[in-house]
Amino acid sequence: MALTHKDVRHILDLLDRCGNLETLEIKSGEVSISARRSGAAVAAAGAADGQPEDATSSNGASARATVVTEAPDGVHAVRAPMNGVFYARPSPEDPPFVNAGDEVTSDQPVCLVEAMKLFNSVDAGAVGTVRDILVENGTQVERDQILILIEPKAG
Repeated sequence: MALTHKDVRHILDLLDRCGNLETLEIKSGEVSISARRSGAAVAAAGAADGQPEDATSSNGASARATVVTEAPDGVHAVRAPMNGVFYARPSPEDPPFVNAGDEVTSDQPVCLVEAMKLFNSVDAGAVGTVRDILVENGTQVERDQILILIEPKAG
């Protein structure tokens, strides 16, 4: 089953129009689509500890599919400022802005979110250590989705 961008958009539009539907999962052969309305409770066991579960895409590559919207207590969440595409690096040939374990300052850029051909820099928002990057480079993200977790520096 090959899905086009138009097919996926139609599925997401259906989710938007169904006011009482919070999650939608479609599986057909090797293709699996999981969509969740922003603010819906995360039911996946892997997301209970703040870690998104892995899903297998149609080409067999592993991709993170769960949208994380709640951060563990005491951890700063860097959130997507808008719907768009997450980029971990300034350009394909450059190294990532940050990696897990890196020390960051509050005004340090940690990623880009591209929306309508505009690249928006996203700052860390806290001084501390990058605990985890929850989104794969080039992934579509939703507004308020947690992208990066930062362990704040004590003091």
